[in-house]
Amino acid sequence: MLMVTRRIGERIVIGEGVEIVITEIHRQSVRVAVKAPPGHVIFRGEVWDKIAQANREAAEAAAQLDAAKMAVIDAIDAPSPARADEGDAPKEPRPAIARPLRGGLKPLVARTTKKTNEP
Repeated sequence: MLMVTRRIGERIVIGEGVEIVITEIHRQSVRVAVKAPPGHVIFRGEVWDKIAQANREAAEAAAQLDAAKMAVIDAIDAPSPARADEGDAPKEPRPAIARPLRGGLKPLVARTTKKTNEP
């Protein structure tokens, strides 16, 4: 961490376009002005910490939700025990179900091609 001493009106430049100017000094506080390009976001430290914590909690909740989705899909895909009345009857194909992807759920579509006998 860089420690500097500044007086009222003096400034600190950080990179290109970010400037901190000391505007007031009181016994227990210092007032600063921050100049930055429009693309830079500026937060007080305590606000930034709350945002970071909320982001961590949201990421954990999303991971738990993804795990729950996969458990449901695995339960759907699991082979069911054969019933006594089914015997060796031929099974009908199962319909395609949605699979979780990074961008959300996307339905699986069976692709078939038709062969034509054109000369």
